[in-house]
Amino acid sequence: MKEWGTPTIDDTNQAVLTENGNYINYAKEYDIKFEFVNTADKAQFDKIIWSYAKK
Repeated sequence: MKEWGTPTIDDTNQAVLTENGNYINYAKEYDIKFEFVNTADKAQFDKIIWSYAKK
């Protein structure tokens, strides 16, 4: 939204100004996959992620 200010434009982000003054942002995104040796390691990792994840 225009109230949020001018968007960041760099190698991974592109913004297009629309007729109403708002921007549409296009960003490169990446998927990451983890493989765990056992479910205990996965549970420990999950606990760390949930303690820092935006909710």
